[in-house]
Formats: sequence, C-alpha cells, structure tokens
Amino acid sequence: ASNGSGDYVIAFSTAADLRIPHSSKEKTTTSVLLLNDETSPLFMAAIEATEEAIINSLFAAESMRGDGGRMVEKLPVAEILALPEFKIKN
Repeated sequence: ASNGSGDYVIAFSTAADLRIPHSSKEKTTTSVLLLNDETSPLFMAAIEATEEAIINSLFAAESMRGDGGRMVEKLPVAEILALPEFKIKN
C-alpha cells in the first residue's frame, strides 16, 4: 500500500482534534489533515505493525488439537531462530 497504489485503506482515529461536533455555536469547523502525498510512510508503519503482530502471534502460539483430533504443532522457534536468515548481524 502506498499513495497512488490503488489499494484501499480504512483508518480510524481517536484524536480529539479530528472529532466533528454534533452541535456547536460555530457553523463551520477547521481540521488539520495529512496531505495525500504524505500518506505512504503512514501506510508502511501500519503494514510493519501488522507484520510484527502476525510474527509475534506465530512465535507465541501453542500446539493444539482441533476438530476430529487433528493436531497442529506449535512453531519450532529454536529451529527457526537457528536458520541463517535469523542470525543477528553486528
């Protein structure tokens, strides 16, 4: 996802500055918005946070027995961390 990629992204914010009042003495409101061309870093941050959450959940998962006794083993963390791709480079 990046600006102009054609991907659809839905975002929600709890920022008080972005709330539109139901009623007000004023007839108009002014908001500060991120320009369209500046959204790519925001998209990348969301993508990286999602990727990190998925990886964390895979590494924290436990083995389980499902429907019909089907067994799903947990990720072999030690084996994965021993792979060359996971070696920390100084």
